[in-house]
Amino acid sequence: MNSEEIALPPEVLSETIAEKPAAAQKKARSEIPEAPSDPEAQQLRELLFAREIAIVENLRKLFGEEANAKDLTQLIADSIAKTAGKDDRFTYTILPAVEKIVRQSMHDNKQAFIDVLFPLIGPSIRKSIAENFRDMLNNFSRTLENSLSWQGIRWRLEALRSGKTFSEVVLLRTIIYRVEQAFLIHAETGLVLSHIVNTEVESQDADMLSAMLTAINDFVKDVFRQNGSQSTNLESLRMGEFNIIIERQKDIYIACVVRGAPPMSLYDRVNDALDRIGAEFAQQIREFDGDTAPFGYANTFLEPLLDARYASEHKPFPTWGKVITSVALTFLIFGGVYFIYREIVFNKEFNIILNRLQDAQGVMLVGQSETTDGKVRLTLMRDEFAKPIYEIVGDIKSARDIRFEEIPYVSVENEIVYRRILSQLKVPQGAEFFYDNGVASLYGEATTEWIDDAKRILQSTAGVKEINAENISDPELVYVLDMIDRIEACVIEFPFNKSQPVGANAAEFLRLADMLAELEYAASKIGFLPNVVIYGHADSSGTALRNYELSRERGAALAALLYARGSAIPISVYGMGSDHPKEGSKTSGNADQKSRRIEIKVRLLRSTHSNLS
Repeated sequence: MNSEEIALPPEVLSETIAEKPAAAQKKARSEIPEAPSDPEAQQLRELLFAREIAIVENLRKLFGEEANAKDLTQLIADSIAKTAGKDDRFTYTILPAVEKIVRQSMHDNKQAFIDVLFPLIGPSIRKSIAENFRDMLNNFSRTLENSLSWQGIRWRLEALRSGKTFSEVVLLRTIIYRVEQAFLIHAETGLVLSHIVNTEVESQDADMLSAMLTAINDFVKDVFRQNGSQSTNLESLRMGEFNIIIERQKDIYIACVVRGAPPMSLYDRVNDALDRIGAEFAQQIREFDGDTAPFGYANTFLEPLLDARYASEHKPFPTWGKVITSVALTFLIFGGVYFIYREIVFNKEFNIILNRLQDAQGVMLVGQSETTDGKVRLTLMRDEFAKPIYEIVGDIKSARDIRFEEIPYVSVENEIVYRRILSQLKVPQGAEFFYDNGVASLYGEATTEWIDDAKRILQSTAGVKEINAENISDPELVYVLDMIDRIEACVIEFPFNKSQPVGANAAEFLRLADMLAELEYAASKIGFLPNVVIYGHADSSGTALRNYELSRERGAALAALLYARGSAIPISVYGMGSDHPKEGSKTSGNADQKSRRIEIKVRLLRSTHSNLS
């Protein structure tokens, strides 16, 4: 048996085991008798009570210990779906719970509701406020303009006589036409599909007007029926100062309530709106069953029809009125603002300007006076590397009423001295410059020429008391000085009574010549020229004259080798004889080998022949 076809009795649904307290449920289960074990009795029970057994089994599944949450959820959902919209009791029953849930949710999380609702109603609210404010200003402007004229005075008297407000009289006298309402109506049923109202008028009952038009149209068709086959539809209607123009299609028509005389162009625009609505809502019109919800945005096609035209029946604003108004407004507004500005705003901004000038580096205020035209004159001393006055003052408007006179001077403030130095030093990549309280420091790597120029510039810069160049160097000069150290560390030894080295000393002799040639090239790249002095030595054996000649020949051997290679290094050769023997030299027959040597000293000269300090 299908459980969905079982109709549960109301009394069973109203009181179930699941709704009873736990003790009552336990008692109820204990009172249930056991089923008989006789197979024939069991078969008879199934034949007689098959439907009741199925109902009990379903109840046990739904509300008993084996109840399935998924089944209960599905049962409740199906019940709600079947009941909603058919039984108002369900709506009235669940409405308080839903309201309580929504109210609690809004209280706990207002921002979520704001985020959902604002994109929907925010633009409409802003648009409505803007349109109402614009209309209010337009009406106020028209009323004010008409109030200050002879025509306006006459209209005020008319308003007093007639009991109408002045604004109503102005509207009646100046309006040419104004479309106050527009209706989109279903022709067959007479139901209003869409309705818009001019913001300057009160909204009328749309259904009442639609019923009136339908009744009048039926009356016209009945009275003016032609030949019994065709009838005439109502196209316009005039009631006092109102005109109702009607444009039709097969199933819909638009009716516009117009105050005044509508122009022919309005009929064309109504027809155009009707065509566009007919094309946009063709399917909804064909399937119309009384529900106007599908036509919710049809008012966007009706809004352009709410037009108005006004005439200027009064004379232009009189000249005397303009003069009086201008003088009064000028005296009251500009005169008052001027004195307030002079007494309060100017003094406040003037103090701000003074504070900025006093805090600015490189600027010194030395005087304040007044010019012949009543302006304030400030006399300033300003260093050329200080910020311009207009940058110091900024965008303060009162500065336009101040005359600044500048006197040049040299400032020794940190920021100004720093700018002055940077304007002369072109700091290369890899080098850095710092200045603080009279000490200029150079860091990094740069050419020797730039370092010397920087020192010269810093020495002549006002505010610089000390130059720290210990942490900057020329990497190429360092390389040259390192080569000089290696060259001066070389000692070439010679055999007894010979001026040419042999063996390992001969190889060292050639390497020394290569190093001197390389030194010459590296030094020339940075603007230096090496100056080489070679000292020759001999041992103590032999005569002093011979030792002197031999020691000089040993030094000249290296000079000859360099010149033979095309070197242009200035070389000086000195023979020292045996005057400078090495320690441990022997005087008895075998002279010390270490005393038979040459030594080299190198000096660097500028290419301009000025010594390097």
